[in-house]
Amino acid sequence: MKISTLSGGNSIMMLFLLIIISACSEKIPYHPRQYTVTLKEMQFKPVITTASEGDTIIFINHDIVVHNVTEAAHREWTSSNLPPGQSWKFIVKSSAEYYCTIHPVMKGTIVLKR
Repeated sequence: MKISTLSGGNSIMMLFLLIIISACSEKIPYHPRQYTVTLKEMQFKPVITTASEGDTIIFINHDIVVHNVTEAAHREWTSSNLPPGQSWKFIVKSSAEYYCTIHPVMKGTIVLKR
């Protein structure tokens, strides 16, 4: 019975492959993204924003009246009233439905990417 051993060239190739596999298995760092939701014509546009935890959503009031942005289920977060031309930044932590407490017909959704 013959037992084979790795020669110098094969050893280097095996080491190289192990390094490549190790590098590929590491998590790629996530860089937060920024999304814009406009408040216009009594609507949030887009109505649904799909984002990752840590991303920022900027809500900009392009309407002719004051609006706000409030988490719907428990009012865990809310913007101040946003006069026309004003904006508010929000960092995504979880999925949420939101609305304008001044105009409850205005509704939107944040869907958290996994």
